[in-house]
Amino acid sequence: MTFDYFELSSQFDKIEEKIGYLKGNELAWDYLMAARDQLGGYESPGDDYRPISMWLEDFKFPVPGHEVDPARWFEFIFWVPLDLFGTDAGRTAAAANGQYMKDVAKGALEAWNNGASWASGLASYCRQITDSFTRADAQAICSALEDLHTYVTSDFSVNVLDDPFGIETIRTQWTGKAGSNFNTFYANYDGQVAQMAWASVQVAQTFAAGAHVIQGTQQGVLEFAKSIVKILDQQLEAWAPIGPPPRDAPDQPAWVADVTKIVTSGWKVLGHVPVVKDVKSQFDAVISAGTDVNNFVKTIADVTGTDLPTLEKTLDAADSDEVYKLLTETLYDDYQQKFVAAMDSLQSGSSIDPGDSGYQPPVNTSDVLDDMPPPWFPPSDMPGEESLR
Repeated sequence: MTFDYFELSSQFDKIEEKIGYLKGNELAWDYLMAARDQLGGYESPGDDYRPISMWLEDFKFPVPGHEVDPARWFEFIFWVPLDLFGTDAGRTAAAANGQYMKDVAKGALEAWNNGASWASGLASYCRQITDSFTRADAQAICSALEDLHTYVTSDFSVNVLDDPFGIETIRTQWTGKAGSNFNTFYANYDGQVAQMAWASVQVAQTFAAGAHVIQGTQQGVLEFAKSIVKILDQQLEAWAPIGPPPRDAPDQPAWVADVTKIVTSGWKVLGHVPVVKDVKSQFDAVISAGTDVNNFVKTIADVTGTDLPTLEKTLDAADSDEVYKLLTETLYDDYQQKFVAAMDSLQSGSSIDPGDSGYQPPVNTSDVLDDMPPPWFPPSDMPGEESLR
């Protein structure tokens, strides 16, 4: 399944929008509670006072598709002295109370709009955290690897093992100093080509492992973003249509890919290509490894989020702050940092999980350099040897 960066970007935009609605509901609710409590509540300031109840009119938290009407939860009690009833002063007080209710509704709406301000920039931040692996094109890498197998590794093997030019026959018939020099050169030629073939399959393995990590991490973060959108929808639905704030955390845990297991599952498939002195055996190992890499590469594109190993992360609370914390910490700790650790491990050859030998990357750059024999150069007395260097 080809990763769609723009789909992920769209999910981040939805998260910013919806978490802004959730925060707006919370801010507006808190504002209304403070405005109501400011009046003193249900306790009379004295025996000569009478309570007057007023309610919000035509006011809702304007969440698209999930409007919340908080009116029934907020009874505003105004305590009016008994001697003001029926007087001009009483009518002035009633007008002031009515204006207070209008101001409360206006203030609550402003508080609700502050939710969008609070969430502003979250989508850009999410894109910035994930850019290190979402901007890479795993499919382009896989296509290049298939070409590498077809036009490089396979060609090296054919040229040496199949002897298409009949050089072995020529060697037996060519005598004299020129023949001896050629035989000396050709005796080392196979080994040099074997080194190049071995190196090419090491390159293929490295990029195949990298493409596997990239594809898995990309698909994983897309599924995670979708799960956060679902969590936000669930919480907004829990508010509608009359409030109050939901008390329970979401039933559905966030979907988080286990990037470490994604990484090592590819490494275990690829394995190591041994270095052997016998040229024929070395090419057999290269051919086998090259075929394995090519077959593995063809499976990378089939990886989807739902196929990946997962971690379970639950929310302890139902509010926007908890969702925000889960989102940002998971993107950084469980995706970006683990992706970087995987690539660092692949580069250095160090294990990503020392507790599991199967978590060793297939290629160790230092081992590659140590295991390769020194390059062969023709002797200085061979005619034209400078051109062969």
